[in-house]
Amino acid sequence: MPRACDLKKGNVVEINGEAYMVKHIDVRSPSARGAVTLYKVRFSNIKTKQKYEESCKGNDMLNEVALQRRSVQYLYPDGALHVFMDSQEYSHPGIS
Repeated sequence: MPRACDLKKGNVVEINGEAYMVKHIDVRSPSARGAVTLYKVRFSNIKTKQKYEESCKGNDMLNEVALQRRSVQYLYPDGALHVFMDSQEYSHPGIS
């Protein structure tokens, strides 16, 4: 589980049960002593591409999502769904 201060662009975390990718991080250092550094993070939902912004303190913990990037080939439409083939194993990874 990464802390907010360890986030980098491209990391994927879970927020409210959904997977979000970090798109931009704005670090705001306070001018007052004893104040905490805030991280304003802009996320993008992996499935819907909807944007989401959240401000976090440096020690706030986030749930990291483990994803694999694989190259796939589009095969054919199946009604409202689309069928893809895994280009490395030539298997049928699923319909989305």
